[in-house]
Amino acid sequence: MSDMPFHPLRVPAQAVEHGGDEIMRAVIANGGLYLSLKRAFDDPEGWGRALAEIVKHVAQIYANETRITREMAANRIIETFAQEMASDAPAAGAATPNRQ
Repeated sequence: MSDMPFHPLRVPAQAVEHGGDEIMRAVIANGGLYLSLKRAFDDPEGWGRALAEIVKHVAQIYANETRITREMAANRIIETFAQEMASDAPAAGAATPNRQ
């Protein structure tokens, strides 16, 4: 167990007010990305829309907190996303088939 404290984000006020389902939690710990998530959508297209919305929010945070523009941040995220998706490396923590 780490001596480093865990710093969770607050649930958005709109979710508390209107209710809803948490579909993803992402944590950076010990240099790695750890996820818990559920399918959440009937069609994978829903995840495409959700990921696009996440990119927009993250890009805006960079624009607000750094000298990187919203457009520059979004482009860097999208470029890196495409590179990572093209990679043969398995997703971190993903189960891989046992090959013998």
